[in-house]
Amino acid sequence: MRRSAHSVLLRIDDVRGFLVVARWVRLISILRRWAPFILVAAVAARLAWIAFVPNATNFLDLHVYVDGAAEIVSGDLYAFRYSANTPEFPLPFTYPPFAALVFFPLSLLPFGFVAVAWQLGTVATCSGSFEFASS
Repeated sequence: MRRSAHSVLLRIDDVRGFLVVARWVRLISILRRWAPFILVAAVAARLAWIAFVPNATNFLDLHVYVDGAAEIVSGDLYAFRYSANTPEFPLPFTYPPFAALVFFPLSLLPFGFVAVAWQLGTVATCSGSFEFASS
């Protein structure tokens, strides 16, 4: 049986393609094994950054959500401006009143607790999304 040059090239490409796929499979296997440790290290690094670096994160958006929602009591929600960490550009509450109702209970808690819970919730949501997407 005579082989054409074209069929030989296809065979070489098949081998190269197999090697590329095999490398990716191995890399994914390694990352899956180390993923929990990488996640814990990333969360620990983020929490350390928040705890020890002054103004490492000001949680500007969270301040606008929570502090703005607290203005429901005063009755003038859209007059609120957050300027504690951004005096040159006060940030207004521009969300619908329903958002203020959702965030109002958080305004009753200490902001440090809310910020840490927000970060942990974000990490849990991302982790769950990645787990869902990979299954």
